[in-house]
Amino acid sequence: MISIFIFYHDLKYLSHLSKDILQINNNIKLIGFSEIVSKSSIDYCNKAFPHLVIANKQSHKKLSSLLNFNYIAITIPQESELSTEKICNQINKFILDSKHSHKLDILNFRKHIYNELQKFKFNTNLCGTQYLIDCITYIHENPYINLNNSKIKSLFTPIANKYKTTINSVSWNIHTAIEDMCKSTSKEFRKNVYGSDFRISPQTVIRVFSNLY
Repeated sequence: MISIFIFYHDLKYLSHLSKDILQINNNIKLIGFSEIVSKSSIDYCNKAFPHLVIANKQSHKKLSSLLNFNYIAITIPQESELSTEKICNQINKFILDSKHSHKLDILNFRKHIYNELQKFKFNTNLCGTQYLIDCITYIHENPYINLNNSKIKSLFTPIANKYKTTINSVSWNIHTAIEDMCKSTSKEFRKNVYGSDFRISPQTVIRVFSNLY
């Protein structure tokens, strides 16, 4: 499902554009629109991660520094007689290539997990934390994998292949990142987040953060 948010000051045009967009394809979800670039609309977009953000040139300049996720910007032309055809054609082109939306989803998922790991006291400069992000993303892309039944090294294999390193190196770095997190957090914090204050396994961390999104 392709999600869209529109920023534009003319409600009449917004209504016309919205109707035309929804007629393009059943795979479109118009998640909202706003007449102005407001705090509430920005906060909503930063939580909803729309694939496409439609606005005029002036609004896009503001949005580029306010929206903290990856998206495709579509610009409303400045002509007095506004047409929806050009915008609808751009949306349709985006829909036809599903790789675009999938790539945006993964980029935003990775950014979300990066921020969450940082918030939960993981050092994002450590290789092990980057490997954890890859593991969590891999589980996100392959939801059929059962962490309870799968051997953790089978999960480390694609990560090792990606970075041209060994499974043991991936494992060691991930455990180092977890140990580093433990040193900077309290027992109560770890018990609340992971259900245990010691011997926190990579599976536990991956499971917790996979369920956050």
